[in-house]
Amino acid sequence: SFCHGGTAAINALLTRSGVKVGLLTTKGFEDTLAMGRVDQKIAGLSEAERIQVHLLNKAEPIVPRHLIKGLVERIDSKGHEVVALDHDDACRQIDALAAEGVDAIAICLLWSFLDPTHEREVRRLVRERHPGIFVCSSSELAPVIGEYERMTTAVINAYLAPITSRYLTSLHRKLQARGLTHPLLIVQNG
Repeated sequence: SFCHGGTAAINALLTRSGVKVGLLTTKGFEDTLAMGRVDQKIAGLSEAERIQVHLLNKAEPIVPRHLIKGLVERIDSKGHEVVALDHDDACRQIDALAAEGVDAIAICLLWSFLDPTHEREVRRLVRERHPGIFVCSSSELAPVIGEYERMTTAVINAYLAPITSRYLTSLHRKLQARGLTHPLLIVQNG
């Protein structure tokens, strides 16, 4: 057997060398990623470090604002559809991101963890229209309340998954070429 632990994903995140990512979200919420949470700048800091919070800057979002597109759709806080997904609009926004040369698209629509129907349909449209673009949806990765948390999870996954996938595929092929017949095992630090 072969068990592997590596730092390819964390290295790509820390060095900002992930793939070019686009983000699809509910229209009107395109600035969620940049706004973050109130405690985003101080999370994890000691009391002494918090005193100097005025000297801190937020990190630049992984997805630049021009690669964030709002979709006409809306699910409410009870999980009911308020505004149907506008398929023509979704296709235009997906095509606009593809025209920008994104390698991956993250999808995070409001209240999608209660009703993921719109996210699933948008994911289907991305795969149908641009099968070479990696796509992930927040309702699959982090089906929890809090659009910022779901959004950052989906964005980081989209940013790193293509790199990690290429790395592990290459490693697996090399191991098979050297005679490994058992599955490649991956150590996770979660």
